[in-house]
Amino acid sequence: ETLYRSFAGNASAEQSRAFASFVRRERHWLLPHGLFELCSARFDGLPWWSWPDEFRERRPQVLLEFLAEDREHFRAVLCEQYLFELEWSALKRYANDRGVAMFGVVIDFTRSSAEKSGVVAEAAVHADPLKGQFYLLKAGGHAGRPSCGI
Repeated sequence: ETLYRSFAGNASAEQSRAFASFVRRERHWLLPHGLFELCSARFDGLPWWSWPDEFRERRPQVLLEFLAEDREHFRAVLCEQYLFELEWSALKRYANDRGVAMFGVVIDFTRSSAEKSGVVAEAAVHADPLKGQFYLLKAGGHAGRPSCGI
């Protein structure tokens, strides 16, 4: 949240517009990701299938009230993704300018090795239960490894 406060307090009008544009452009994955991270923090990192029913089932009124309570943390998650995108784009441009092609999925290196693939799958299935068909779901409906080889 300190990073977001620093960004919000020091960003130029152009930087603020670029952040807002990023959020609008990437909202299809960014907003569910932000909500997932916010809930994960609220419930001490427990897997989503262990959350209270109203959060696990994504009940709209409960989630809206929850977002209103912790708006700054939610914005901090979005800002972290925006700043990562800026850094990733700069790194990719630098590499491409030197003839190095970079592509693929970027792993979240802030989590342990055992958590990396599971957290991505959990967030995807929590955001859109229909995506569960792409994962080998474990007992209780939580996500295991991808079933499509990604």
